[in-house]
Amino acid sequence: MLDIAHQATAATQPHGLASGPSGAFEEQIDRLQSLQELVANAQVEAVREARARSASWDWIGGQLGISRQAAHQRFAALVD
Repeated sequence: MLDIAHQATAATQPHGLASGPSGAFEEQIDRLQSLQELVANAQVEAVREARARSASWDWIGGQLGISRQAAHQRFAALVD
């Protein structure tokens, strides 16, 4: 997973971090945060596409492993 994180954030990686263990940890956290943003954006786009194809909030919630209410609360303002 860290290799994927490195590839996904190579262009935006901050420079000048310490080269010791704490620097490596900071880089790892930065990469993981970037991946979380990518995943969150991909989820919004997938939900937007599903809603455009008339998918119900019940179906979307089921696909995401959450309730329809949770899916609606999380995504409705972003996609409808």
